[in-house]
Amino acid sequence: MKKKIIAIIVAVALLTVGFTAIPIMADAAAGMMTHVQLTPDNVTLGPNVAQHFTAQALDKNNQLVSNVNYFWVVTAGGGSIDSAGIFTAGPTAGTYADTVEVIAVQGKNVELATASVIVVTTTTNSIT
Repeated sequence: MKKKIIAIIVAVALLTVGFTAIPIMADAAAGMMTHVQLTPDNVTLGPNVAQHFTAQALDKNNQLVSNVNYFWVVTAGGGSIDSAGIFTAGPTAGTYADTVEVIAVQGKNVELATASVIVVTTTTNSIT
């Protein structure tokens, strides 16, 4: 449900900047994006630690496709992400399921992928 809502939001956003509506492609041809792969898909980080996420758009034959724009979002907290896919964990420990999201757009086709982040507090042991 959440992915459908985000897809609708992206479609509305693209319409407001002059793009056409984004239909769901039922039978994609080779070279047309059918899914996006996000790496890593789960990560554990300390507070304020950065992790670079990467996305690859693939066609129905799992071949890389070109002419894809990627948009990065943090949907469930845990940190922030920039336009290059570099996530920086926030200061609050916790499990943030499916919080990193990449939205891949190829023409009128949109695909989503998510990754979970666990932020752990770091402790230092001292010997006296």
